[in-house]
Amino acid sequence: MESTLADFRFTSAAELALLAEYCLCRDRLQQIREAIQQAGICVEGSRGQPRPNPLLGAENDCRRSLIALARALQITDAEDL
Repeated sequence: MESTLADFRFTSAAELALLAEYCLCRDRLQQIREAIQQAGICVEGSRGQPRPNPLLGAENDCRRSLIALARALQITDAEDL
């Protein structure tokens, strides 16, 4: 977050709140991606059948939130989206 503050000029409380949420969302997305990497794209369902990992939906939701926050903050070079 500190390097982002050095690169951009966020001054209002609203901007700083959005930035904090952006940072949390970015960290969460990385955690979700690591969990998917460990568990795999498909997981075992309740009856032993292969099914899509439910974290795929969480990853998609988090990525959408991150994109919306980046747009709100006018961050255009977010490499991890």
